[in-house]
Amino acid sequence: MTVESLVAHLQRFIDGENISIQWAKDAETLLDQLEDDGVDAALAPILEYLQDNLAIFSPGGGDQLIDEHEMRRGCQRAIINLDKMGVG
Repeated sequence: MTVESLVAHLQRFIDGENISIQWAKDAETLLDQLEDDGVDAALAPILEYLQDNLAIFSPGGGDQLIDEHEMRRGCQRAIINLDKMGVG
């Protein structure tokens, strides 16, 4: 698993190709795989931010949940931060 794979997955959400709960579950799996592979500790805050958002994502939002618009902003923010760090 690579950070580039995660970025590609996030980009599919941003592009509207897949905004489902299954997408979120797959993203969580990718994050877990990165963690298992021993990703650089400097990436931890970005990955934790994504993990936190994924845990409360639901298309359409809801009480104490984020919707696809907020998740899209989170994905964009993560990609920008990963790019600034020279990964992704």
